[in-house]
Order: sequence, then structure tokens, then C-alpha cells
Amino acid sequence: MSARRGPPLGKICAGQSRSDGPPRTRSTSARGRAPQIFGLIEIPFSPYLEAGPLTLRFYGPIVVAGIAAGWWICRRYAHAVGITVDDVDAIALWAILSGIVGTRALHVIDKWPEIYAADPLLALQIWKGGGAIWGGIIGGVAGGAIAARRCGIYI
Repeated sequence: MSARRGPPLGKICAGQSRSDGPPRTRSTSARGRAPQIFGLIEIPFSPYLEAGPLTLRFYGPIVVAGIAAGWWICRRYAHAVGITVDDVDAIALWAILSGIVGTRALHVIDKWPEIYAADPLLALQIWKGGGAIWGGIIGGVAGGAIAARRCGIYI
């Protein structure tokens, strides 16, 4: 029985064989057609939707849809666990606002030396982008827990 030579299977990008050389790191496919994400998925269109000065990223509407679906589910099943719909609305509002603040705050803390130390007022310009998902999760959970407690709901 012979030992297998070459890189581990997990190190080979999808669509490449062992003889193709190192994984591609460019943002275009091998044929130079469409941009790729991590060399795996070809995107035949721009991931940005631009409407005048406003630019939406492709994941923005997905995040909003996820938040709306979660809010709707909580409202629908609130009475089953003894919570009023008004309490759900209050908790959701504070969780969403705290999540937005948390995502920006963690991003600013993370990028302080590179971006924000020279001009701290850039931290307030959220329309220029920049967020950290873990800050949003931590901020949303903390804000929701505080709002729940103020509504008399103990988690």
C-alpha cells in the first residue's frame, strides 16, 4: 500500500485537480469571466445595487428579511408562552437598535488603529459601511435581554 502524496483534499479548491497548482487567489475565474467568492462561486452580476448615492450590498435585504421573519414568528407565538404582542414589539425594537449599535461599535474597536484613530468622527459615518457580525449578535442579545427584563420577562 503506497502513501498518498500531495496536498490534503481539504486544501484543494473546488473545480481544481491536484495538477492545477496552487489555489487561485484572483477575484476572477480561470477564464477571466465572472468574479468569484473564494475561488468557488462565480457571480455573473455585481453584488451591489446602486440607486443614486445609496449603495446596497446583496446581504442587506437578506438580513432585513431574517429580522422581519424572526419578529413575525415571535409575534405569532407570543401568546403560546404568555407574552403580549406589545412586549414582543418592545423587545424586538430594542434588540434591533442595540444590534445596529453593537455591530458598528465592535467594527470601530477592531479597526481603530488603522482607520478611526486618525479621524474619530469617521466612526459616526455608518453609511460608509463597516460592521462586525459578532458585535451585532452581542448587542442584539444584550439589548433584547435588557428590554425583556424591563417588560417583566426573565430569560
